[in-house]
Amino acid sequence: MGLGGFVSAAFRRLRTFVVRPFRFLSGIRQLKAARFTTVFVHEGDVAVRLPQASGRDVLTARGRQLVSRCHQFHGRPEAEVLLRRLIYTMYREGLLDPRRSIIDIGSWLADNTLVWATFLRGDAVVYAIDPDPGNIQFGTSLAVANAIGNIRWSECVCSDVPGVRLSYEGSLAMASFNEKGEGRDFALVTTTLDEIVGTAQWGNIGLLHVDVEGFEWKVLAGARDIIAASRPVILFEQHICLEDIAPIMQLLQPLEYEVYMINEMMVENNLDCRNFMAVPAGMDLSVLMKVETFRGRAEGIWYAVPGDALIPVR
Repeated sequence: MGLGGFVSAAFRRLRTFVVRPFRFLSGIRQLKAARFTTVFVHEGDVAVRLPQASGRDVLTARGRQLVSRCHQFHGRPEAEVLLRRLIYTMYREGLLDPRRSIIDIGSWLADNTLVWATFLRGDAVVYAIDPDPGNIQFGTSLAVANAIGNIRWSECVCSDVPGVRLSYEGSLAMASFNEKGEGRDFALVTTTLDEIVGTAQWGNIGLLHVDVEGFEWKVLAGARDIIAASRPVILFEQHICLEDIAPIMQLLQPLEYEVYMINEMMVENNLDCRNFMAVPAGMDLSVLMKVETFRGRAEGIWYAVPGDALIPVR
């Protein structure tokens, strides 16, 4: 090994044993300052209590993973702010019915799952779906700690048809699935949203949120019965410089949906990442539309273009 290689290896070891633990300790200090509570200020000040991590947790891989998830969760109220405000307003103004259930597929840290569960009433539940057992375990623990009992957790991957073997790239916590055999094999075969929800509840879904790293079309195609019976508001994410939105448009428009891009750049993601909202044709969205984009920085929103909160996609 030459001098350059030796220095590079030494730097990596230094980062592993000094820099990374310091970063975790810094995250714990931030959580302590917030009393291990995250407040979703854009969604009615819903407060979520987090596990009380300590410096000892940085000594184990499981502990560091817990600290990392807690720290990421703590920052979520300031991510996708416009999306959060829109959904909160839709419940407040009656555009979304709190007596109808929610599907949150790609639930990840369960930040949307937990907050939206507090909006629901009666027998309505959130179907929280994710392929990573660590994500499901973290979300379940938060639900228990916060006495939120109207969530149905599913550790699985959904597609347009059941019984298919998939591969995935990246970490399972934020995996990108494919049918081409690229990356690692996933242990479970696919199911569909129609199967998970079941025929008895196909007509009782008010909101369908899909964040599945490029697998959105297949997931929505596997929810055709739900969409036809419930006519839910649909949220989905696309990387517009990488993924073609046309197939999703072709799926939803015959079902008489209007599609809008949420006028927000998600600076924590790739710059081409956008959220979209599809609503049954004729829904009055006037209460959502008007924004003052020049106030975006003060409001924590990075608008993509001047104009309304929702931009029609044709």
